Amino acid sequence: MEKRYLVFAVLLFVLQVFGQNQSSNSNQKFKKESKIQFSAGYGYGWLTGNIQKTGLGPLIDGPISSMSSGGVFNANLYFNVSSNIAIGLKYDRYSSSGSSSVISTRYKTIFIGPSLLVSGQDSRIGHLSTELALGYLGNEQSFSVLTSEFNESLSLEGSTFGFFAGMAYHFRVTDQFSIGPEVKVILGKLTRGTQTENGRQTTVELDEGLSRIDLGVTAKLRF
Repeated sequence: MEKRYLVFAVLLFVLQVFGQNQSSNSNQKFKKESKIQFSAGYGYGWLTGNIQKTGLGPLIDGPISSMSSGGVFNANLYFNVSSNIAIGLKYDRYSSSGSSSVISTRYKTIFIGPSLLVSGQDSRIGHLSTELALGYLGNEQSFSVLTSEFNESLSLEGSTFGFFAGMAYHFRVTDQFSIGPEVKVILGKLTRGTQTENGRQTTVELDEGLSRIDLGVTAKLRF
């Protein structure tokens, strides 16, 4: 499944670059030359892997299942190297939580890495952009028992290599500001992590899929 996402993302990126080469002279009068771009967005994400349930009932499995979807925030800074190509740094954070009368859960994933952004030619309406990034993908999970009979806590932390691919369409508001929808894919798998149980730390082998699909809204400023 992850290989399909990767091939699809790279294919879209190649088509975007090819399209730019074919239409590099079109719609230039709508192009606002800039040196720096900053974008930020918020949306919702879904993990593509299955969350392992305990089978002990909804009071426990409900908060665990809630980790499979959550809010996503991203902030990105780019430096233009040509009229349509920019390099930059991407920050992306996914977080979710759940609780019942028995257990509470928290889940967080952070992606940080260099990126390559290819933007389409500006029109009166806006422009299309695609992005690829590689970098650090960190994950934190925590579980706490809330009953008076037990005082148990368990956390898991680890990091791996991550791949990011995204596509957005920015509707032109002014020459400097645009906003629009975006879709993103993040791929990664955690194979080793640090487990902390009631203060005791151990290194554990894992097979934890961190891949997900995001939908959201992003805004861009040009300077």
